Amino acid sequence: MKKSKMMKKLSVIAILMALVMVVVACGNNGAAPDTVDADDGAAVEVTDDDGDAEAGDDPAPVADGEQIVLTMVHHFTPEEAEVSLEATAFRNLKYEFLEENPHITINETTMGHDDMQVTLLANAAANDLPDVFFMKGSWTENWVESGLVADITDDIRASAVYDDLFDGVLNTATFNGRTYGFPIQGQNTTSIVYYNAELWAEAGFDTFPDNWEDVIAASEFFNEQGIATIALGNQDRWPWGSCWFSVMGYQFAGSDWFDSIVARDGVASFTDQGFIDALAWTAMIGQSGVLNSDFNTITTQQASDVFGHWGAATLVGGFWELPALEATADEGVLENMRLTLLPAEPTAAFGDVNIASATAGWNMSINSNLEGAQRQAAIDFIFATFGNPAFSIFTSENGMAGPINVGEVDMSGLTPLQEQYVGLANRWRAVPVWDAILSGAIIEVKNTGIQDILDGVMAPEDLAAELQAIQESLED
Repeated sequence: MKKSKMMKKLSVIAILMALVMVVVACGNNGAAPDTVDADDGAAVEVTDDDGDAEAGDDPAPVADGEQIVLTMVHHFTPEEAEVSLEATAFRNLKYEFLEENPHITINETTMGHDDMQVTLLANAAANDLPDVFFMKGSWTENWVESGLVADITDDIRASAVYDDLFDGVLNTATFNGRTYGFPIQGQNTTSIVYYNAELWAEAGFDTFPDNWEDVIAASEFFNEQGIATIALGNQDRWPWGSCWFSVMGYQFAGSDWFDSIVARDGVASFTDQGFIDALAWTAMIGQSGVLNSDFNTITTQQASDVFGHWGAATLVGGFWELPALEATADEGVLENMRLTLLPAEPTAAFGDVNIASATAGWNMSINSNLEGAQRQAAIDFIFATFGNPAFSIFTSENGMAGPINVGEVDMSGLTPLQEQYVGLANRWRAVPVWDAILSGAIIEVKNTGIQDILDGVMAPEDLAAELQAIQESLED
């Protein structure tokens, strides 16, 4: 893919003005764990995750005789670094940190994004979290109340980056006014429509439709060609919830309803008509023929591959799909790829074609058991890998905006698709990613139930009633 020849400098502040609430919930999956300990589920052993160091090597001595060892589980695998700038930046900055701090050893395990979620939830249930880990925003309340995660509020306030943080980026890691994690992802949307302009032109459309009626009508043409109108890989349940439902749920229920559900103030209910209508719309899409028939049995990575190799006209996913597609998709698909936002639903009270879901869904946190020099080493590691240097790299090399104002950055080397993304970022009005904020108990039942609703085997009213029962138990 040719890079833009047009030299320009864009203010990161201007870009981030459009990104009020911020990712990911989501991410790439499918990479096998580098190390797995089947006995205790912690999956941690001494390794640099590339095989350069052998398990059990004694740490190099330091002048003061104090050697600090930290354990960590994360999803920035060598394989992901091939398609993810976030992973590449983290890994490079990690190595720099270790070179500058030879008295610190980090015993890591890396695994695919979805495998990491399963592993960390199992670790948390066994009170066996590593020293440093990624914490999903929806886990914050439970893990804080369980005493698993350390309060790092004062560390963040004392850091060099605190004054440069944008409003709201700490929200998903904050509980009762205290903060328990630092964002590892930027203010980027989870709900981009990637579409193949050549295929849509063959179906009779100059651009991707701005209404669902035309999308559904086009599916007859695409199905005749043996390709999907929109590729979906919902095997792991989060893609629909994070990439579709935050936007469409908002269009039907609105922000006041969602804020009340999050606050658990008893005003809003999952049995309210707006939420039921959002579920009914989900059922309609699932049975409309718009999606690939195996949407609930393939992964989001597989769906991305289908789109990237001419098997679908469209893909709905987050900002992470852009670098992955640029690295793996057919050249012809890349040349014809365009970016836009989900269409509005005219029957929804809050329908809007300029809405995108975005939030800082993942944070780096530390174990509440850490003390003294070990705790300080973990804090230093967080800011060395996810402070200003990392997010300057993200912005200058692929236009992805971080949670920190890094000032004016030269983005003249962006590819045409990355320039499209920046332009889209200046258009959208951000709404929260529901799965980064709702209770974990709610998310689990909602996303599982939505699989059944998409398949047409569960009534929207039944799922709404189940969710409301959980909501009332949380309000007590």
